[in-house]
Amino acid sequence: MEERLRALPGVQTVGFATTLPFEDGSDMGFTIEGRDPGPGGKDAEGDADYRPVTAGYFQALKIGLVRGRLLTGADRHGSAPVVVINETAARRYWPGQDPLGQRITIGKELAQLGDTAPREIQAVDSLQPVTHVQPMEEILSRSLGSQRFNMTLLGLMAGLALVLAAVGIYGVLSYLVNQRTRELGVRLALGATRGEVVRLILRQGLSPVGLGLALGVAGAAGLTRLISSLLYGVEALDVSVFLLAPVGLVGVALVAMWLPARRASRVDPMVALRYD
Repeated sequence: MEERLRALPGVQTVGFATTLPFEDGSDMGFTIEGRDPGPGGKDAEGDADYRPVTAGYFQALKIGLVRGRLLTGADRHGSAPVVVINETAARRYWPGQDPLGQRITIGKELAQLGDTAPREIQAVDSLQPVTHVQPMEEILSRSLGSQRFNMTLLGLMAGLALVLAAVGIYGVLSYLVNQRTRELGVRLALGATRGEVVRLILRQGLSPVGLGLALGVAGAAGLTRLISSLLYGVEALDVSVFLLAPVGLVGVALVAMWLPARRASRVDPMVALRYD
């Protein structure tokens, strides 16, 4: 088939693959030979997307070679098995090492039953097909892939919202400090300490933050009751979340308010009194 396709006018090279790049490949667990397993055996184990391909696959997609060699027509059933990996796999599983010449065993110790169980079943009934023998952990992990992605995306959006809130607090307080420069200078000239000026600015900034936290906690308490009725394992009032979230938000607000408050405490009274 390759020869017939290669003979067509305009065809430069021909390659076959089970899937194309940017499509879901097959998941392959493997054990790295010669590596001492860490706690739970994780250090010697890996996971990767893989796709069986023919030798012309790399040339057809113009995938360049970094080191070693690409597949050839001699790499077929019965020959010494070889694997072509990308640079991400090399950095992840052989950091600071030369991946050339390393050996892996396809499958993990948890997945050995995937080979032995079908043999035992077929020893009783040789015509009985046994396929897709997988640990429940892998099935569960694959089924939750989209949910994990959604939660990661939601977490990133929440982090972005937190950064924008901090920038907004900083901007508003900086503007207020600039508007009250004369007042702050008078306070300092009349004997107010720099600590008192800092506390004044922080108090002014924490007032709307406190109001926002009160409204947010009240709204979250109402929404979690609705979520707990729809999702299994979600409590209506998780004490740790309702304590840690406000503390974290107040901490971010204090960091955002500190620079304007510190700048306000360093106002030169003589300059401020001449401030127009």
